[in-house]
Amino acid sequence: MGELIYLSRQRIQITVYVRRRRPGRPADQESELTVALVQGLVQELGKAYFDSRTRTWPGHMLEALLRGGWHSPVVMVGHTVVSQRVAPDRAWLRGYLKEQVHRLRPRLARSS
Repeated sequence: MGELIYLSRQRIQITVYVRRRRPGRPADQESELTVALVQGLVQELGKAYFDSRTRTWPGHMLEALLRGGWHSPVVMVGHTVVSQRVAPDRAWLRGYLKEQVHRLRPRLARSS
């Protein structure tokens, strides 16, 4: 029973590291585009499968660097860098996230 509860709460972690906005300076377009893209895909594929968060690059630089993300904006799915420096291709990222969801679903089905 405990395994069922644990697996039903399991989600795919998506982290986006972006540059921080500074007052009086224009926002980084690549960062904004990347965040909007990830949020749109999470909505489209189902919020129940994903836990997405946005972090600032300067505040969490060491964490991103240790996992291989060198240039913001960095998109990580789990502990894997899937894109950095530019916004990822929407079709490719959608396919990658769908693949991750299909890997998660059999584990949920086996537990019930």
